[in-house]
Amino acid sequence: MAEAEKQPHESREFIARCVSGSTANPVLEQIREKGSEAMLSVFRLIKIAQVHSAENDAVKRTVEQSHKILIDFAAAVGGVVSLTWSDETVFVCGQHLCASRPVYQSAAELGAIFARCGASELQIGGGISPEELLLFTVTIAGFVRGEITPEKVAERRFTSLALRQTDLSLVNKGQDEALSPREQILKLYASALVVMRKFVEGVASGSTVLPFRLKRISQRLAGLAEMDDPAFLGLMTMATAHRDDAGRAVHGAILAVLTARQITTDRVILANLAMTALLADSGRIRVAGPRAGATFLQLADNVEAAVPPLTSAIGLAMGGVNAATARRVVTSFETTWIERERMMGAVYHKKLAPLFETKLLYAVRQLILKLAPRDQSQALAPVDALAAVGDDPLVDPIVFKLLVKAVGLVPCGSVVELETGEWAVVVGPSADSNAVDRPKIRVVMDRGGRVIDPPLDVDLGRPAEGRTYPRIARIVEPSESKFNVARVFVS
Repeated sequence: MAEAEKQPHESREFIARCVSGSTANPVLEQIREKGSEAMLSVFRLIKIAQVHSAENDAVKRTVEQSHKILIDFAAAVGGVVSLTWSDETVFVCGQHLCASRPVYQSAAELGAIFARCGASELQIGGGISPEELLLFTVTIAGFVRGEITPEKVAERRFTSLALRQTDLSLVNKGQDEALSPREQILKLYASALVVMRKFVEGVASGSTVLPFRLKRISQRLAGLAEMDDPAFLGLMTMATAHRDDAGRAVHGAILAVLTARQITTDRVILANLAMTALLADSGRIRVAGPRAGATFLQLADNVEAAVPPLTSAIGLAMGGVNAATARRVVTSFETTWIERERMMGAVYHKKLAPLFETKLLYAVRQLILKLAPRDQSQALAPVDALAAVGDDPLVDPIVFKLLVKAVGLVPCGSVVELETGEWAVVVGPSADSNAVDRPKIRVVMDRGGRVIDPPLDVDLGRPAEGRTYPRIARIVEPSESKFNVARVFVS
């Protein structure tokens, strides 16, 4: 009994120890204060290695000094140091480099060297060793001297370091402001799939570097969700088309943010939840190895049992020990365990309740699993998938209500026939929260079967004064609706 009472206290203490003592944003402060030092440490390494051999004492001392600066900085900012160049702008961990003119000139020179290698970003993980840092330095110095070709630089593989060309659309968000909300949503979705697929490849091959672009994606998801554009929820109709681990992670993050927005609009909380959803399958991806990209990959039970603890270990290795990472690690561990509860037993032997984020993420992932199964079983229609999640005894009833409120009693993507004969696609719940059975729809066919172009948007729960709208007569089976539902949202 004493042990059972002790466990909850210890669990809370684990998260409490990760909380910064500052009431400001300590990570942002560290980036602004120490970013130039981290940038210069890399610059000095490259410069000194150009004139001395790797065995030179000056090179060894510089490696030791730079290594300490970089790992300390990585620990302070969440586990990964990213240096990014975009035109004449330099970013450290996604923030503009705040430095004097000489430092900025050094940074620009360093960026020019990497640009000649075909790269615009350097990422350094907190687990990098002095030996690996020296190997990277010697490689770049050899390239500068003309001894190594850009192709040879690209072929070099490092465990905790990556030099790559980045998708700068995720850094220069100002370019997106001129786009319509729907165009921004679709652009982010496409970028998220690309970034996640590269991330899956990296994790499968043993990488523990967390790309800053994933953080940008989670932040953008939290921001775009505020627009309440039907296209955002409509992305869930693409779940069946993108059934790999990357697509599943992106859809999980979208739906998690939309569900959580029913109770909070705090962007920090929503972005962290989105990041958790994006990283939740890291352990499964690692044990699957190079096969992780397979759409219908099945793992043995003994392999599945290793997923929850491995997911936690990878999460800590990527993010370091801080409040946000601790929350993500606990949530992902509990979620992946509950998903395997029938095989492994109850999480914490029922002595400790899982976090609310865990309950939410579990329900969200179960809905996606019904819409896009991991095996080759038939995907359920949205309304049937939602009903199946409601019947799951492991799904929290309160969370299920939030999920229904987010996607609607008749979920987004459902094809319906109105009592007047028209066919429509559900694009979201009604603006009237009480009209749970009368969602927003996009009418695509008239009663004679002719396509309505452009389609007509109607909120069945919010008719204009003096008007009434027809009710939904039936939900059309997917096999009966012979058109691409996803195009209804993106056309």
